[in-house]
Amino acid sequence: MFRTIGFWELAIILILALVIFGPNKLPEMGRALGRGIREFKDAATQLAEDLNADSKDTSKDGKAEAKKQVESDKEAKAEGTGSGSGAGAEAADA
Repeated sequence: MFRTIGFWELAIILILALVIFGPNKLPEMGRALGRGIREFKDAATQLAEDLNADSKDTSKDGKAEAKKQVESDKEAKAEGTGSGSGAGAEAADA
């Protein structure tokens, strides 16, 4: 249905923009459009970096917590009390 814009289509669009906005306003509009696109790209890049940093922090915290849980489970198993968590442990404590 849609395809890339060819040379003549682009030329018609530019001529219409020149007629509608005039030669004085067209460069200003181009600069404003360029700034807007650059700000959008910068914001998208910053968001991606923040999400990646958060996921790395979360995975590091999760690994540390899992390691602590495994160590406590090993200690509890060595003592013969089970894992110390979950419904079975609560029933044994009651």
